[in-house]
Amino acid sequence: MEQMLSGKHAVITGGSKGIGLAIGELFADHGAEVTLVARTADDLDGAVERLRERGATADAIQLDICDKAAVGEMVEGLGADFRCDVLVNNAGPILQGAPVLGSEDRKWLETFDTKVMGAVRLSRALAPSMPADGSGRVINVSGISGRSLLPEASASGMSNAAVTAFTSYLAEELKGKRINVNCISPGLIATQAWIDRAEERGAALGISGEAFMDRMAEDLGVHLARWAEPREVASVALFLASDMGSYVTGQVIAVDGGLANFVV
Repeated sequence: MEQMLSGKHAVITGGSKGIGLAIGELFADHGAEVTLVARTADDLDGAVERLRERGATADAIQLDICDKAAVGEMVEGLGADFRCDVLVNNAGPILQGAPVLGSEDRKWLETFDTKVMGAVRLSRALAPSMPADGSGRVINVSGISGRSLLPEASASGMSNAAVTAFTSYLAEELKGKRINVNCISPGLIATQAWIDRAEERGAALGISGEAFMDRMAEDLGVHLARWAEPREVASVALFLASDMGSYVTGQVIAVDGGLANFVV
């Protein structure tokens, strides 16, 4: 197999599970050195061990990206010789919804701080360590709720929309350093967190989790009539991180099976 990221170093937030871990695995399979960033040490340890079992060079940084001071300390600890070729801003809570009217600020602020400001903080921290030869990449992951109305998704939707806007502004700002900045917009992705949530919601309706997920895909009108596997998102991240995506920047790529029904 051709190793499309040989010699590259990728840093992936929210990397201990779900989409982030799937990206880490695929990047490692293609020769990248991978650093996973997440809050929970046990999850990180298991994820890094999983990558190393695949023969990858992998390590972890336990970090709460909502903690500005901790992000600064991380950068100081990495040292002047640290190089990041690919930053994947993936961290964020599972779909969060709240009524716009009558809801409290807490959920909105927590979601925004993790999803949006987390991406801003890591980009500020690591973009200076990226090469200026046209190979540097920032890849943001912003759920489809930021571009298409989904039920019970207002808090996540507004945060995801902000990440989409952040992608455009950062692409403009980093063009002088020849760093490509793009965004992946996933739809229904069968992560373990979603599988667990589907089991709970299905049980309340007297159906299986699988049946609940099938019903959800049907109700939302997903053209491909199924949920995606995390690796299907990872494959788009690989395209953007590699030389194949060298002429793509400032773009949002939907990986949603046709859920959003964009006209343009």
